Amino acid sequence: MAMFFGEFLCYIVYVIVFAIEQVARLFKRSPDKEQTTPLLDREDTSEGVDVLGSVLDDAELLGDDTSPVADEEKKEKPTLPFWKSCYFFIPAVFDMVGTCTMYIGLIFTYASTYQMLRAFVIVFTFALSVIVLRHRPTTQAVTAIVLIMIGTLVVGWVSVATGDEGGEAAAAKDPFIGNIIVLVAQMFPALQFIIEEKLISRYRVSGLRAVGLEGLCGLVVVMLAMPIMYFIPVPTWFMESGQLENAIEAIYQVMHSPQLVIALSVSIVSIAGFNFCGITITKKMSAGSRATIDSCRTLFIWLISLAMRWESFHTVTIVGFAVLVWGTLMFNKVLPGPKETVRFMWRTVTRGRKKVVPYEPVPEDEYPVVAVDDGAVIV
Repeated sequence: MAMFFGEFLCYIVYVIVFAIEQVARLFKRSPDKEQTTPLLDREDTSEGVDVLGSVLDDAELLGDDTSPVADEEKKEKPTLPFWKSCYFFIPAVFDMVGTCTMYIGLIFTYASTYQMLRAFVIVFTFALSVIVLRHRPTTQAVTAIVLIMIGTLVVGWVSVATGDEGGEAAAAKDPFIGNIIVLVAQMFPALQFIIEEKLISRYRVSGLRAVGLEGLCGLVVVMLAMPIMYFIPVPTWFMESGQLENAIEAIYQVMHSPQLVIALSVSIVSIAGFNFCGITITKKMSAGSRATIDSCRTLFIWLISLAMRWESFHTVTIVGFAVLVWGTLMFNKVLPGPKETVRFMWRTVTRGRKKVVPYEPVPEDEYPVVAVDDGAVIV
């Protein structure tokens, strides 16, 4: 629930920005127009266009929408109607199912292996973008994904081989089953990314509104699912309470633990910013770019773990992260791909060399015959 509540905070910010936009337009309006033109008359609502979305999208946050390209895209894309906001139920459900499934897998496997297997969302996202969104795969993109997978697997292998799991290794009930669950769960966030890209590529919707609607839809789904999961019995080795979800106990623990309140508050704010940045990357770039950039999260987790002395330093880990960052930059076209690299190296090697044409003597029977006629040369 904390995840969707954090996303819903974006919609609150969205409404606040909308109110500021309305007040600013009211003060900027000239007196002659103010007497004859109502405030919202210029927004076309005859075909179900959402006025709230169209006003804020004109001043979208973290985006330069004043360029001619952005203006042209706005004319081509219609504003998301209010009644179509329910479309965000679909990515919200995939987000909830994927998160719950991954946490179930985390119960059975190691934390480092869990983080390593999460990188497979890149493969699923890339495959779905080719199948569903009809994106054309390139050699550079495929090479970048292979590099990202190699870097992530190297980092995860170091954690498993060196035993950095510590006490968590004993808590892993069945690593094989847990790995399968975590691996299958990566399909759900990949579907979430693809559907979000499909929606924001078809309709003109701001990042705040998209994340806020997804959070609102997720809250509704969780509110309906929590009472049902409370009465679903599970083995005690899976959940100590014997229930699939015990919201009453969770609320009690939060109310009697200041540490949990601080942790949840920080988590809610970070989730709001994380998802807003993620949907913005999807809108400006693609779902694949979002998945590849998200894989670099492991680098910051490793740095924080080193600073907190939760993990020990290993040189091989640096190599893995270097390959991971290399693949991420290559996928987002910051660094050149294999073809461009080979072409650049070839031009560098062959630069400065002059092409030497070998001398071939002309046979005597092919010499031109020259004659002089009244002072003119005839060949």
